[in-house]
Amino acid sequence: LYAIRAVSRSGVRLKGDIVMTAVADEEFCSRGARKLVENFSADYALVGEPSSSRVVVAHRGSFRPVVVTEGVLAHSSRPDLGVNAIFAMAPVLQELEKYGESLTERKHRLCGHPTCTVTLAKGGIKDNVIPDACEVVVDRRLVPGESEEEAEREIQEVLNRVMKSNTNIKAKIDWHVPTTGGPAEIPLDHPLVNAARQAVKEVLGEDFEPTGKTGATDMNHFVRAGIPTLILGPGDAGISHQVDEFVETQQLFFTSQVYSRLLVSLLGVA
Repeated sequence: LYAIRAVSRSGVRLKGDIVMTAVADEEFCSRGARKLVENFSADYALVGEPSSSRVVVAHRGSFRPVVVTEGVLAHSSRPDLGVNAIFAMAPVLQELEKYGESLTERKHRLCGHPTCTVTLAKGGIKDNVIPDACEVVVDRRLVPGESEEEAEREIQEVLNRVMKSNTNIKAKIDWHVPTTGGPAEIPLDHPLVNAARQAVKEVLGEDFEPTGKTGATDMNHFVRAGIPTLILGPGDAGISHQVDEFVETQQLFFTSQVYSRLLVSLLGVA
């Protein structure tokens, strides 16, 4: 807001328009950005996620299938009459862990390697009942070049291996938790990237190499809509989702200067 106000008050006449959007729901499934790009176009977009005022040109995506194992209800005093779905989940978890470890062999030049982990588990209905269902949320992080379809196929292959070696286990992908979306990236030599690097250099006095982000952002929706986009904002992403998140006021000041220079550079003076 300060950058836009600074450009407006400077009296500089630009050849294009600046549009600021305050989209909602980025932490859950990006309903704001998804809706916006349905009827919105632009030459460039900037996402103000924390990047320590560095230029970020790629990020990982998030994909969360829910895996369910099926069992048979019985009284806990006669477990032999039922099938314990929680016990059935144990080999599934072991294989998912191995699958996650195997993903470290895949590398993206800026975003590192993809990951797979389990973040939530739920099973059972009562302390004296053999559970007939157990479910876990699988958090699969995608690097640029991967797709949700490929990730789902790989996780299904994990389940197939478990069921093949344990014929009494029934496991399936039951549904999907909504997420921010898939991965995204733009070329390192894109004009938007070059302009942003120059603006950062003018303000901070150093030409930092573009980098990538491990978390997902709204960038992917703008890129999917054909809008070249990068991430550039104040704040350290390393303290995200921790107690007492903060942004240094100096970074706010620096990034506002970077934005104002970049806006004038991209739009040009009339």
